[in-house]
Amino acid sequence: MKNSFLFAFMIAVALTACKKDDTPSTGGSTPTGVTITSTDLGNAGDTMLMNVDTTNLPTLSFAPGQNLTWDISMVGIDKIDTIAFLTPANTPGHSYFPTANIAMQPEAGQPIYMYLLKGTDKVEGLGIWADVQGTQVHAEYTDKPILIKFPMSYNSAYSDSAYLETILNMNGQFIKSEMIQKITSNVDASGTIKLPNSVQFSCIREKHMEININNIYWSLSQSGPWTLYQSSKDTSYDYNFFAKGQKWNVATISVKNFTNNTIKEIAYKK
Repeated sequence: MKNSFLFAFMIAVALTACKKDDTPSTGGSTPTGVTITSTDLGNAGDTMLMNVDTTNLPTLSFAPGQNLTWDISMVGIDKIDTIAFLTPANTPGHSYFPTANIAMQPEAGQPIYMYLLKGTDKVEGLGIWADVQGTQVHAEYTDKPILIKFPMSYNSAYSDSAYLETILNMNGQFIKSEMIQKITSNVDASGTIKLPNSVQFSCIREKHMEININNIYWSLSQSGPWTLYQSSKDTSYDYNFFAKGQKWNVATISVKNFTNNTIKEIAYKK
């Protein structure tokens, strides 16, 4: 059963890690005029680096509106997150996802890849390949998640759902991992975000909520009947800041919930 927990955790990491960036720059359009399109986001071959601070956290206002300013220039670095966007053909699970044009590796060196299809109207998740302690597993979404929808501008919004299921044979005992995801996105603010080292961006702010339900079942047969072994539910509340030409978001501020907005973590462009 330990391997099944690891697999569910690795998939959860892939689903929630799609929020990284590249090298800093300034520029972009006026705060109220920022519109993010597919040309502003990264492609296969890009590596995204984000500084993460969980201790030196400021108090900020998250009121919606235009021409606002968010100052996180005082935050530090507790760790650095790295994510690679790869050419699918150069990854071990590419044959299962022939339409993918990006393979995302959430953590450098970890044997897990999420396969994406980036189009002019959206970035969509296709599925996941992983090596779990020597067992190679792939899973395709039967209900594909929209990670970003284009164009993204002030007052744009969407909601979506996703479903992924896979079955593992663990020495004659079959483990089914089921993931159900609900996504709500609302671009409710625009303005300027100030990062450390005098870097700032004209940007839009996305208010993003994800509900993830993870169910693990076991059976002595691949076709069932299935017995629920464990079920968990996790909800993430993030404010994502996007600027022109920066390949992904320039900052993410994770909060406890959207009622009291207590900051839990700030990740920002390295």
